[in-house]
Formats: sequence, C-alpha cells, structure tokens
Amino acid sequence: MTDEDIDKRETDRMYFEQLLNDSYIDPSEEVEYPPVAISMGTYSYETRNGKKTYPIPLGTYGNFSFIQAPPKVGKSFFVSLLTTVYLKENIGSRGGELPGSGNKARREEYNPSIAVGPQSRQLRL
Repeated sequence: MTDEDIDKRETDRMYFEQLLNDSYIDPSEEVEYPPVAISMGTYSYETRNGKKTYPIPLGTYGNFSFIQAPPKVGKSFFVSLLTTVYLKENIGSRGGELPGSGNKARREEYNPSIAVGPQSRQLRL
C-alpha cells in the first residue's frame, strides 16, 4: 500500500466518523410538536401526564408540501382556498373557512359541485 492510499483511507475514515457523529440522535431528548400553519380540527389522547390535545395539521412551518393531480381537477382552487384560510387566521384579513370546519349551518350551505368551477360565488370570501 502506498502512502497515497493510506492517506485516502485515513481521510475516508475521518469523514465517516464525522458523519456518524453528526447523525447521532439523542433518544433522551424531547421532540416538540411542530408549529402548525393550517389545521382542521383537533385530536386528543391520554398520557401519563393527563389528556393532550393537538391540532390535526394540514401544513406545518418548516416542512415542504406539494400537490399533485391530473390537469383540470382544481389544484389552483385548492391552493387558493388554503391560502385564504391561512391569511384569515394569521393576519385577520377577509377569508373563508375550510368546508366542514365551521358550524352546522355553514356545512349545509356548502355545495362542492357549485364551489369548484366558474360558479365559485358559493364560497363566502
């Protein structure tokens, strides 16, 4: 083995040792619930410390999301709806609610066949 091969092996060993140290996960460290950007309802469960209630996230801060579907199925409409809900909750501007998340009368008024398409007047923005 030449000196060059020995140097390469030592460099590789140091690199993988550093990679191993950087990827270590401390199992005793408490992982916090991610901050929620948009949610739809809540869920609860019992723990040793009592009942915990968390929002059901549709999107959280710091995560990457994408919407994939065939053409002409309403992706732009869905993104606009989520954007409106987010802006209403965070800056108090005009906005709507996710269908089904409001009161019973609101859910009965919502008709998805009218809301998607040019007759989007059904959404109360």
